[in-house]
Amino acid sequence: QEDCGIDHFFDEYDLKIWEWALDRAEYVMGVDVASGLGGKRDYSTIVVNRIGRSPGSDFQVASFRSNKIDPETLADVANALGKIYNDALATVEYNAYTTCADRLLRVHSYPNVYRWKWMDANRFESSRFHWVTNAKSKKALWTSFSRALSQRSYYVRDHVIADEMKTFQVQNMDSENVIVGAAEGEHDDMLMA
Repeated sequence: QEDCGIDHFFDEYDLKIWEWALDRAEYVMGVDVASGLGGKRDYSTIVVNRIGRSPGSDFQVASFRSNKIDPETLADVANALGKIYNDALATVEYNAYTTCADRLLRVHSYPNVYRWKWMDANRFESSRFHWVTNAKSKKALWTSFSRALSQRSYYVRDHVIADEMKTFQVQNMDSENVIVGAAEGEHDDMLMA
């Protein structure tokens, strides 16, 4: 708020908004789903980004982070945030907690859900929805994210993402399978979103 003189930068709220939706702007939201059981467990996260038009940069505009929200309620939050941001493209992790992604599609009939891409096929977009995180896709995410940061084509606004970057590392340097992730006892949930 313009009339607020308090610095809220380090306040810990589940939802943070840096910029409201702009007319005709394109948005993407990544959704990393966890159990919602609290404690030291993983966080369910949503990161909303405004996509810059070439040669413009992408900007983080909102984030949600909680380890006390169940996967189905997270779908409700993702639906609301996506609607606020011009039906943002929803890229929902579809691994262990499939109920979040399924609820977004079936209960909310969310209109803009990520579909798998087949780079070596005649039909580029598949009929399969959501994002599956595995060693290969996690490495590809990290490579793209690192490139965007080094080229200054993506701007992070959440200090949690910056903190997670500090503890993100190569965990296995086998010549065939490079595995990346958070250091032991740390989190990479915002980075994955």
